[in-house]
Amino acid sequence: MTSRRGEDRIYATMQAFPLSSAPNFRALSYSWGTGERTHRVLLPEGKFPVTPSLYAALQHVRRITGGPIVLWIDQICINQDNEAEKTAQVKLMGEIYTRAKQVIAWLGPADGTSDSFMELLANFGRDAANLHLDSYLFGGEERRQLLLDILDAKTTGGGSNPTENRIRDLFDQALSVFVELARAIPAWYKRPWFSRVWVIQEFALGSDTIFMCGDKKLVAQAAMLATHVLNIAKPRIISSLLAGGLPAEIHWQNRAIVDRLRSLNPTLPHFAIRTGYQGLGHRIHEGHTLQQLLKKVFVGNDIHATRREDRIFGLLGLAVDAERLGIRPDYTTTEVAPLLYRVALSIINDSKNLDIWSYARPGTDIPNLPSWVPDWRPSLESRFSHLDQDQPIACRAFSASRRSLMDTGMPPGPDGILRLRGVVVDVVEDIGGTLSLRDPRVIPCLLHGIRHLTLLSKAKGRSIYTSRQRIEEACWRIRIGNLENSGLEIQRRATTSTARSYWELLQHWEGCERWDGPPASVKCYVESMNKMQGMRPYLTREGYVGMGPARLSPGDVIVVLIGASVPFAIRPLERSARVGQFALLGEVYCDGIMDGELMAGDRPFETIDIA
Repeated sequence: MTSRRGEDRIYATMQAFPLSSAPNFRALSYSWGTGERTHRVLLPEGKFPVTPSLYAALQHVRRITGGPIVLWIDQICINQDNEAEKTAQVKLMGEIYTRAKQVIAWLGPADGTSDSFMELLANFGRDAANLHLDSYLFGGEERRQLLLDILDAKTTGGGSNPTENRIRDLFDQALSVFVELARAIPAWYKRPWFSRVWVIQEFALGSDTIFMCGDKKLVAQAAMLATHVLNIAKPRIISSLLAGGLPAEIHWQNRAIVDRLRSLNPTLPHFAIRTGYQGLGHRIHEGHTLQQLLKKVFVGNDIHATRREDRIFGLLGLAVDAERLGIRPDYTTTEVAPLLYRVALSIINDSKNLDIWSYARPGTDIPNLPSWVPDWRPSLESRFSHLDQDQPIACRAFSASRRSLMDTGMPPGPDGILRLRGVVVDVVEDIGGTLSLRDPRVIPCLLHGIRHLTLLSKAKGRSIYTSRQRIEEACWRIRIGNLENSGLEIQRRATTSTARSYWELLQHWEGCERWDGPPASVKCYVESMNKMQGMRPYLTREGYVGMGPARLSPGDVIVVLIGASVPFAIRPLERSARVGQFALLGEVYCDGIMDGELMAGDRPFETIDIA
């Protein structure tokens, strides 16, 4: 690509090289926009149509580089109208971005806050690098906990260690700008580039990657360090915004800011995945499996693909198990359901567990998709069962089946049916309201609903629990899935500190004349409830109480299947032609059986068909 003085038009030539002997080139990562090619790049052979977003990117790249530049651009270098060529070229995308001299991530034109925000990220990233914060942030759980201790002044050095003081000063600066930039931060991450699935691979694999927004540039590593600093500062600023004793008007103004901040994930899958591949923190990741990538990208993130099959194809270049799973890009077929079915079945057979079932959701827009197959839609809700799936089986919070590895793989069944072995726990008898923390004023009603169901369970007189004390603990353990936060969003089994937070919350509710929300002192319990958002309590006929998916109804069945860490809810399909088959509703927390208690008893194993 070249420029001519005084002209806005883009001039370029196209040349083909074997990838192994290509000259030094830069690769462009950008959002296509509407897809309509209304602008023209001038080639010796004629005018080449491109989208407005690409044309704007080329103008800014040309202005900043100031001379001829060799670029690889998918919109130009791949014939977008030839599905066979797209299939062949997409298989090379990972190697192309790995070999690129530099990857330019074009975010779009500047706006009123983007320049100042990029300068902020550059400054924080530089200061964080000088303090070697990468060794804390990416050096393992012990180093991350040490960083938290430094911020809380719990280290042996107290306030006398100069380096620790500088670290605390840096985070104090982050706190001071967080509220000021509450609007700028979401605006930055809502740019279309961050919502495109293909850019995740492009961003992760480039060894030298820069952001470009308007005429500003920002080195990717600096942006990543800075956003991790902001991410750690976020809960502290939220706590200060929601501190007790504020006037009601200020409290609700601050809560609006907090809602925006809580919805923001500034580390994003882009940074999390790149961190591993580029060895930030001096540790090279062995790679991500396809399931790990799908979880990181689509759970809680508004990531989109123009074509639904690109939800899979856009990540294959990063998946270390893509060849083993036998999943390859193929644009010559238009059916998406068979692709998603093959992906889910291959992952189950390869992993020998049912973890992937936790991502299946109702209401898919893909015809003929079995209930147990995830469609990997944008913004999948996070669930309590997702939190430790990257951990070895022996280190997980729950092991409901006690046999998390299935003995044999699952052969494809007719019409997408899986035939599994497991134990039927019980049938749902009653349900409560769906958990939503958007309005904190409803929290007491949600807690009261759990207490009501546990009292009904107790009245049944069944021996579900091992002790009377454990029966009394059920009311506070169930609503949080028996898990509490333990620094940097790490989860562990709930402890007595969470119990105290629960009882204090109830006492505050019962003792106040007007409930405007929970006090800051009980945040431990309220924050632990977040992982159960969108779930509802239930009671079974025998007295089991737990939390299940929002669409759970009386008559649904709770089961523990071999290969599953958690129980699942299923629904009989008697009203269809498939008598004896079930549809998957989703994972459940069932108090008293999460550690395999039923599997060690005398319950018979049954064959269960999931369609």
